[in-house]
Amino acid sequence: MSTLQSFLNFTPKNQGQIRLVCFPFAGGAASTFRFWKDYTPENIELFAAQLPGREFRRKEQCLTHIDDVVKHLLPEIKTLADKPLVFFGYSMGGLVAYELVKAMYQAGLKTPVKMIFAGRGEPIAVVQEKKIYHFSDADFIRHIASFGGTPDTVLNETNIMQYFLPILKADFQVLDTYETQPPFILNCPIHAYVGNRDTMVSVERVECWRHYTNAEFSMEVEQGGHFFMNDQRERFVPRVIKQVEAAFSLITSEVEKSNTPQTPSDPATDDDDLMYSGF
Repeated sequence: MSTLQSFLNFTPKNQGQIRLVCFPFAGGAASTFRFWKDYTPENIELFAAQLPGREFRRKEQCLTHIDDVVKHLLPEIKTLADKPLVFFGYSMGGLVAYELVKAMYQAGLKTPVKMIFAGRGEPIAVVQEKKIYHFSDADFIRHIASFGGTPDTVLNETNIMQYFLPILKADFQVLDTYETQPPFILNCPIHAYVGNRDTMVSVERVECWRHYTNAEFSMEVEQGGHFFMNDQRERFVPRVIKQVEAAFSLITSEVEKSNTPQTPSDPATDDDDLMYSGF
């Protein structure tokens, strides 16, 4: 596999049979998921999206519109689509994952076999959220602080915020400029997570993902706020991995079923068939 810029590979042996591709929350980066490799079995390859403007791509310009984000990610996701994919999107990452699947479908690529969303309501909910990217730096930081998940020591440290503020504002501009579009209905199962004390997205909003799939929908309500994932990693990540394993088991069983020779049907022998056999 050629070197990727937009997706960081945490399992470089590339010996897995299915790929889990993770998309971080606003202000996040691929390293958000670096510890997930400790919970990932050998049959799963772990990747995470790395958008411009952060970590080793910090010298690049941040993207500020969802269309630009998707266009940026699409060429490299093509190289990952030679194996079954499961997308995991956290908060803003959920919207990015959803829009990327739409683009993959339109490009004729194989789409994920499962979508997992956490802390992200259905796409229409994004349009209805408060717009904050144009706030002054001080007001913006105060608003970010109200979400929880970011220590005061970080928010109050000027040097740290000089790095994070442009990333956060760019990511929130992606969210705040998102426009309502006709729903794109997925053909794969959706599993969703939401914190029971999340002040950014309600349980009801997350449950609305059930209307975005023709397949199975399931949801779990977690203890915690918007960033419950950070507070209970040791409990949460293995359950996400189980969702990936379940997706792989399903497609494996479907392949085996399709390869099983079909036994010819026995001639009908019930009374009704005998009655009409002469017509």
